[in-house]
Formats: sequence, structure tokens, C-alpha cells
Amino acid sequence: MHPASNRLLKGDLHFIVGMKLYLLTLLTPLMANINPQPKTDKNSIAVFIEIGLEEQSSTENPLLNEIEYYYGLQYGRKLTKHQLFQSYIGYSNIKSAYIGADYLYQLPSFMKHLSFLVGTGIVFEYTAESPINIRERYFLIRPQASLDYHINNSPVAVFAAYKPKFDMQNFGPYDLSTLQLGINFQIK
Repeated sequence: MHPASNRLLKGDLHFIVGMKLYLLTLLTPLMANINPQPKTDKNSIAVFIEIGLEEQSSTENPLLNEIEYYYGLQYGRKLTKHQLFQSYIGYSNIKSAYIGADYLYQLPSFMKHLSFLVGTGIVFEYTAESPINIRERYFLIRPQASLDYHINNSPVAVFAAYKPKFDMQNFGPYDLSTLQLGINFQIK
């Protein structure tokens, strides 16, 4: 077998295993709904922008001279009073995209409208010239620390999250300077 095709098979195997893990993570909250849930269940939809704060410069690739940012949609589901699940998809200004899911824990708060969340998630990110010409794939772990401010008597909240990326294929940091800002809308 040609070495390049062997490398392609390894990359595809990582992608397939990663997708199975993502689907399992995505389906777990749906399976949990078989049992009656407390009245704390709430669904939410959010729009966000994610900014890489690390300065990038490259003489070889002029795209890397731009500030990288992502924009996307996020779906959240409150599983219990303090446990949340969220899945999201994001697109970048430099031909990258990702899909991911997080499990979050809401810490007790001393302020009525402010909440602090910590958790982690898995992400599949790829860089492509086109949807059929994928150049690079990454399987990432993303710990998260975020602040949410819920606007009084409104289904709207604003949030800021620090979400570094760790590459699980090369076992090292991928991007440690990612800040996500967004608006969250509670739905019933």
C-alpha cells in the first residue's frame, strides 16, 4: 500500500472515531429525556463571534496576517439546575470551520443575574479550500470558563467565554488565546 494512502486512512480513522464520539455526546442529552426532567429544563439559541487573540504573521501565507475570527450558532440545553449541554458550529474568515459539543457546570452565584460556568468539550475543526478539498483536520479538546449575564425580565443573556484549544492528535496546545462573545436567547 502506498504510504500516502496509509496516512489518508489513519486521518479518516481519526475523523470517523471522532464523529462517533461527537454523536454520542450529542445524543446523550436526548436519551436523558426519557425520564421526566425537572422544570429547570430550558433550551437556548445563541449567536457568537470567537476571536483568536494571538498575533499571527506569515510571509508565506498572507491569510495568516489577518486576525482570525469565527462566527456561528450554538444550541444549549439545561439538563439540571447546574448542568448544561451545548452544541455549536462555527465558520472562520480564513477558510476553517468546526463543529463541537460541551458539557458545562454552572457554579453557585452570589449575584442574581450573573452566572459562572466551567466545563469542557470536543471539537472537530477543518481547514479547506472548498467543502470537498479538505486540507487539515483537527480533533480538539476545549476547556471553558465563561460568564453569563441574564438581562432582567428578558429571555436574553450576553456571555463571554475563554475557550482554549488542545490538539488531541498531536497531544499539545493548538490555540490558547480564544475568546468567545455572544448573545443567548432562551426558548421554550
